[in-house]
Amino acid sequence: MTTETLPLNLLKANAELQLRLTRLLQESSHQWLDSVKEASSQGIAETSAGNPPEIQRSEK
Repeated sequence: MTTETLPLNLLKANAELQLRLTRLLQESSHQWLDSVKEASSQGIAETSAGNPPEIQRSEK
């Protein structure tokens, strides 16, 4: 690595890092969305079955 190629190599490494981070964020977002969908469908199924989820009430 020479002083002429150092800026280009740093630019490439930074671009690869940003791409990897973007992919990880997208994957995490998809997993989170799948979890929310699952929780939502379970709540709907419980409500449809006549077993509404318990609501916690604060006592005064």
